[in-house]
Amino acid sequence: MPSKAIEKQQMPYEDILKCEGNMGYPAQELTLEVYDNITESYRAFSWPSGSSNSQTEKAGCLTTALFSYHNLIFSLSDSGKLFRCSAYDRSPTPRFITSTSPQSLNVLANTCNSTGDYWEGSPSSCQLYARCASGVKYIYDCGAGSCHSIVDNSFRSCTAANCNNCTPN
Repeated sequence: MPSKAIEKQQMPYEDILKCEGNMGYPAQELTLEVYDNITESYRAFSWPSGSSNSQTEKAGCLTTALFSYHNLIFSLSDSGKLFRCSAYDRSPTPRFITSTSPQSLNVLANTCNSTGDYWEGSPSSCQLYARCASGVKYIYDCGAGSCHSIVDNSFRSCTAANCNNCTPN
């Protein structure tokens, strides 16, 4: 699952919310859940469009399940939401069986101008940087132990040496 998104900007197709599981006997249901702060519990995540599902059953037993959500758009209020994939049995009152560890979604503000093509550093990390192209923000990550070098709105490099004098913008 992706860990970051840009506010009010469609996520790239390859950045998907996805659950996949090999389900065994007895047959189980797989679901993507989001934590609800009001009820202090997880609930099924649903989105009006962009999902695809596939399931394989053999002799009434669900053996594999996959569903994914593409091209989602989040707002800043979605930042910090926790997502997980969970398995439930198929009884009349589904019983929780197991889940993945929750993953937090970080929704970043789109600070790009509506025109121009330039690079900018992240306000929170010297590892993250962004390219702004006609109002669309693309986030990049230098990786552990490396920091960006951006001079005059142009990207130079990601190296460990850049971390010596880096201050998040």
